[in-house]
Amino acid sequence: MQMYEKVETIESPENELTKIWRYMDFTKYVSILDTNSLFFADFRTFEDPIEGQFPNANRIQTMETLTKAFAGNSSMLEFLRKENPIDRSTKGLHGSGSFCICGWHENDYESAAMWKLYSDLEKGIAIQTTYKNLKECFFEAKPKVVIGKVEYLDYNEDSIPWGNELKIYKPFVYKRRSFEYEHEIRAIVFVPSGEKKEKTSGIYVPVSLDTLIEKVYVSPKSPKWFLNLVKSVSKKYRLNKEVIQSDLYNGLI
Repeated sequence: MQMYEKVETIESPENELTKIWRYMDFTKYVSILDTNSLFFADFRTFEDPIEGQFPNANRIQTMETLTKAFAGNSSMLEFLRKENPIDRSTKGLHGSGSFCICGWHENDYESAAMWKLYSDLEKGIAIQTTYKNLKECFFEAKPKVVIGKVEYLDYNEDSIPWGNELKIYKPFVYKRRSFEYEHEIRAIVFVPSGEKKEKTSGIYVPVSLDTLIEKVYVSPKSPKWFLNLVKSVSKKYRLNKEVIQSDLYNGLI
C-alpha cells in the first residue's frame, strides 16, 4: 500500500519527472543504504526559528475577523487579546505530535551552493532522483507521507492561505523568502503524540531504494579513492545504480 497522500492545496511540480537532489555526507548516505529508509527530522531541530509558524498577516487577519464577529462581547474580546488566536492554534498544532521533514532540492542541474551547504566538497554525496520516484518509493501503510513544493513568502506582508484539506501541513510548506535559494521539495510525516514512544530528533521511514535513486553523485573535489569507496559500499549494499564523479569544477579543455 502506497504511503504517499496527495493534498490538493499543497503545490506540486508541474512536471513529475523534474529532478530533485538530496546532498549529504558519507555517513548519512551509508545510513540510508543500511536502513533502507530516509530520515525525517523533527522540525524543532531546524535552524530556522520561524519553522512551522504563521506570518504576521495571518495574525492580523484572524484578529480583525474575530473582533468583528464578537463585537459587543467584552469577555470574549478580552480573552482574544490575551493571546493571538493564531499563536494559540499554532501551540496546539505543535503540541499534537511531531511533524518530521525530509527536504529535497529541485533543480535540473547540480547546485554548487548545495554542495557547500549540505555536504563536503571532498567527501560529499548527492542522491539524484525525480519527484515521481519520491512519491512512489514509499510502500508501507503508516505513516502517511505528504509531499509538495515549499512556497516562499514575505512573512511581514503575506499570509498563508488555508484551503479546506489537511490544514495541519500548511505552515510546513511555506518559508521566508530568505530561504528561496533552497528550491525545496518537502516530504512530511505527522506522528501523533503517543505514537512516538520517546523523544528523538526524527524518524526513519522505509523506502524502496531501487525506486527512489536514479544516480549517485560524488562531490566535485573528492579524491579518486573516495569515488571508489562509494562505488564499493554501494555494491556491498546491492544498490545497482550509477555512481558518478561530479564534473562541476572541471575545465572546458
